[in-house]
Amino acid sequence: MLPYEQQHAEEAAYSLHSAEVLEMFRRYSREAHDQGLDMLKYFESRWKYARNPLEQRLVDLVEAMKAEADKHRLFLDMKKLLMVDLHRDDEINVVFEQARHVAEECGIELRLPEIRVSAKRHCSFVEEGSAFISVDGNLSPCYFLWHRYSCFASGWNQQITPKIFGNVLEQDLMRIWNSDDYRAFRAQVTSYDYPGCAHCSLAPCDYVQTENFEQDCHISTVPCGACLWCMGVFQCLR
Repeated sequence: MLPYEQQHAEEAAYSLHSAEVLEMFRRYSREAHDQGLDMLKYFESRWKYARNPLEQRLVDLVEAMKAEADKHRLFLDMKKLLMVDLHRDDEINVVFEQARHVAEECGIELRLPEIRVSAKRHCSFVEEGSAFISVDGNLSPCYFLWHRYSCFASGWNQQITPKIFGNVLEQDLMRIWNSDDYRAFRAQVTSYDYPGCAHCSLAPCDYVQTENFEQDCHISTVPCGACLWCMGVFQCLR
């Protein structure tokens, strides 16, 4: 569910970490446990000038995890990772599997969202050639950008500004669709060369948290870095 208030963000049933990141975190957490180390003490140990042998081993272990993540081009936010309830994540996965089983038994077509953000983004709405037309005729590229609102999808107060390419009551639909600006926008969206704000340790930054978005930290001009639809946890109606 898309949370519009902070209290609902805390109840979100999806994780802002990819399955690959969570599996890596589980693996290194088990390794820490086997060595008698407490992952929750990482930051306390990390910023000590003089560390004892256990603290140094903990810091070395986490640095090894970060290096592995960098090698595979995965985003790691240790502060958020240390707050993850892995048992809750497993419980949600069990409930989803039960729902799929019931749907299959009843002959119901069931499309469930992911419970973790996908490391590989895929905007089915744009890729399949869809667009959103509001009741007043404004044409926008997707659900995420069709109106002005604020939400807590990534856990912080996110200000969304509409992206409108024209009005079908005033212009021909295909003329808007084939305009240079709209064609360039779709090309940038499907290149997926923009940051993953949801699991960035610096978010929200003033690149994306602004009324007048111009570009993100990758110098991309599409405001899609904070979109969770293309990361699988929200689904478009289609």
